[in-house]
Amino acid sequence: QNFKNYYLLLEKTMNKSLLCGLFLGSLLPIIAQEASNNSISTTQQQLLQEIVKEDFQKHISFLASDELEGRGSGTKGEQTAGDYIAKHFQAFGFAPAGEANSYFQSFEVTTGHDYFPDNHFKINYQGIQSEFKIREDYTPFSFSGDGEASTEVIFAGYGITHSEVQYDDYAGIEAKGKLVLILRREPTSPEGNSLFAAAGKGWSRHAEFSNKAKNAQEHGAAGVIIINDPVTIKQEGDHLMPMAGFGGKLEIPCIHLKASVGDSLFMALGIKTAELQQEINTALKPKSFLIPGMKMDLKAGIFKIKKKARNVIGTLEGTDPELKKEYVLIGAHYDHLGIGEQGGSLEGNSSGKIHNGADDNASGTSGILALVRAFSQIKERKRSLVLMTFSGEELGLLGSQYFAEHPTHSIEQCVAMINLDMIGRLSQSQLQIGGIGTSPTFETEMKKLNEVFQFKLSLNKAGRGPSDHTSFYVKNIPVLFFFTGLHMDYHKPSDDFDKINYEGAEKVTEMVSFQALDFLNRDTRPVFQRSTEPATPEGEARRSRVQLGIMPNYGDEEKGVSISDVVEGKPAEIGGMKGGDRIIRMDEKEINNIYELMEVLSEANPQDIMKVTVLREGKEVVLTVVLVAR
Repeated sequence: QNFKNYYLLLEKTMNKSLLCGLFLGSLLPIIAQEASNNSISTTQQQLLQEIVKEDFQKHISFLASDELEGRGSGTKGEQTAGDYIAKHFQAFGFAPAGEANSYFQSFEVTTGHDYFPDNHFKINYQGIQSEFKIREDYTPFSFSGDGEASTEVIFAGYGITHSEVQYDDYAGIEAKGKLVLILRREPTSPEGNSLFAAAGKGWSRHAEFSNKAKNAQEHGAAGVIIINDPVTIKQEGDHLMPMAGFGGKLEIPCIHLKASVGDSLFMALGIKTAELQQEINTALKPKSFLIPGMKMDLKAGIFKIKKKARNVIGTLEGTDPELKKEYVLIGAHYDHLGIGEQGGSLEGNSSGKIHNGADDNASGTSGILALVRAFSQIKERKRSLVLMTFSGEELGLLGSQYFAEHPTHSIEQCVAMINLDMIGRLSQSQLQIGGIGTSPTFETEMKKLNEVFQFKLSLNKAGRGPSDHTSFYVKNIPVLFFFTGLHMDYHKPSDDFDKINYEGAEKVTEMVSFQALDFLNRDTRPVFQRSTEPATPEGEARRSRVQLGIMPNYGDEEKGVSISDVVEGKPAEIGGMKGGDRIIRMDEKEINNIYELMEVLSEANPQDIMKVTVLREGKEVVLTVVLVAR
């Protein structure tokens, strides 16, 4: 996963302050006992009055509209959404808290790749030359190296070397200096299921484009051409992958070719692609060969697309002369996947399709906007309140990470951070709250607060996770993460506003407002503690058997893998690795990017001992880590 975007009446239709036995939605329980015990204060009643589902309906219907085209980071849609949020801050008296007395904090992001005009792909077979059109017949991969190769061609099956099952498409052929033509995916059963992945687990790591290309490079190939295979066409159609992804580049040119071109190529050889694939699948043995009389001329050159994205920040100053120097931060990311061009989509053919991201994360952003309205009416706040919407989350927590490294308010004065990410699909009152292990009292506080709201809570102690609270946890700030769970529309165009549980989003935000009110007014700030419960760090190979225990810095594009933080009690920390280190070598293997780190981890076993070389303050430091099972 790439890492998860989130989002955005003003007239009330009911007066909730009059209701002590309050309905919080048609299927939600009445808060009756709390009223009888006088446990809801006048200020809390005012918060309940101000937070209404009609606001969520208004904001989400706009933020998740086709007009905003999925709010991709750095796009016009993201800018429109950011302007909408800033105007809301201004309308309710929140002061600008960005750069140059504005509501915005700008930062640079890589949003994709494009190709240079001299890219080309030609096939010469028995003296007849054909030239193919970029983006129509083929496209370079984002991890492609820059270069040209004009040479003989070998067909290397799926391009897989899998020692554990003694399968090697390169056995018996010489790939060095040649262009390698390979099929997409990996051997399958007659039902189309992978023969290499665990049952029900989709595809193994060997099916990944980057791993196929890297394997070809390691076998000395001059370049690689990956063709859509017949099984994929049945499942997804004959589509080319968008030039998304933000890892490092390989050294050889790599392209993705449509099956329509590949089929005609094989047809000229008297071979049917489907039959060739079936022979490999049935026998589970390679059928690789040098293609006689054929040469290919391939040139690939790509560059990164850089854009400016914006965080949106507003603040209300506290009333206590001393405590107002401290602040409570509540945030949500408002970016999403755009029209599939920035990667991360779970739709089979996502390019050109608007990903509106109603739950992810127009819901969380709308929670922020509801809190803007609610707290603008609250005078009882000793500390200052900072409300913030992040961009760049779907590209790797880039906006929150940038703020944490370049704060417009002193990061040391942030007493707690609350993150709202995907709060719009409440089902059966089940609410997940993360970060409760980041302060000694959080678990007790959440359970006590839930006596009012009566959610079915799932509490997680981890301070890390694939969302923006992680950027603050690594700065030693207590965090809480509110989340209503994954669903079948996650990261798909079908995540739309008509599927939101608006009463549920309202209720979650009410609970957040109560906790924020407590943070604003308690005498002492919450005590930070490192969580002992591990999260699944983004960036470690999900199909690997081992874990290292690091949080990569996705905004860093220099050679190696920069580490934002290490997980307590995991191999990286035990071995002496630290946040700020840059991994450049694992044993004797050079690590140039996240792809190569993931590959090394995917081939390792629990209890393997590895020498890890890191750059620390400009000097190489060699550490020993013992990998553990996932």
